[in-house]
Amino acid sequence: MLDLSVRKSQIVRVLAITFVLNLVIALAKLGYGYFTHTLSMVADGFHSLMDSTSNIVGFVAVAYAFDPPDEDHPYGHRKAEIVASMLIAVMLGLTCLEIIKEVASRLSAPVTPEVSVFSFVIMVVGVLINFWVVWYETRAGKAFNSHLLLSDAMHTRSDVLVSLSVLVSLGAITLRWYWLDLLVSLGITLVIGKMAVQLFRENLGILIDQTPIDRELVREKVKAVSGVYDCHQIRAHGLSDAIYLELHIWVDPNLRVTQAHELSHQVKDALHSAFPGLLDATIHIEPADLP
Repeated sequence: MLDLSVRKSQIVRVLAITFVLNLVIALAKLGYGYFTHTLSMVADGFHSLMDSTSNIVGFVAVAYAFDPPDEDHPYGHRKAEIVASMLIAVMLGLTCLEIIKEVASRLSAPVTPEVSVFSFVIMVVGVLINFWVVWYETRAGKAFNSHLLLSDAMHTRSDVLVSLSVLVSLGAITLRWYWLDLLVSLGITLVIGKMAVQLFRENLGILIDQTPIDRELVREKVKAVSGVYDCHQIRAHGLSDAIYLELHIWVDPNLRVTQAHELSHQVKDALHSAFPGLLDATIHIEPADLP
């Protein structure tokens, strides 16, 4: 597993590259969308702008998340990355509200959108860039075990679907089917809203200490250690690559303290081998009820 400082620098590099690309795409969509009164393009522009904003949140989170444990934070600061991911979900929700506001405004004061070849060029280039960003962030997220990068990649994946729907909307406008622009905008809202709920739910589980490990597999690995009769009260929290585990094991009551202590270290070694993301395990020794 990579050193935390190396992972931090690599994640920041990925965020910096995607931030620049997202910002360029967002400004192009928003600028030309407002200029031509194309609501679906404006909606997609706001969606892309949220990508850039989420990158900024990511910078702040990563700067804090990879700080080493200290006296006040003995388990480290990794959950800052999870909080950032949840903020991305909240910003997606705010994007939905902004698009709905634009749709309501357009219904109360109709405006005829304009479409040119530049509209299609901007959207096609945006789709191609987003495809690359999704591939880049997903690969980096898996390589560096970063929930933030994987969440951001999921966010950008929704951009691809949204942008493709905008291309359909632009085609409809050229056929004078202006009402389809509004429908596509509402469809975009549904896609973004679903993504927001999914991201929020996934990261909330980690934040409220949903167990990140298979407890039955833990029990199986522990019982495989010679001298351990069984284990119970298996509790774990943290991220998949930063797990803190606590459990109780039953051992022969006639063991000396030094022998029981050595056995607990054998259990720890077995667990570390089975779970690469395990950072620490606290083993409580209990005497077994022998027949």
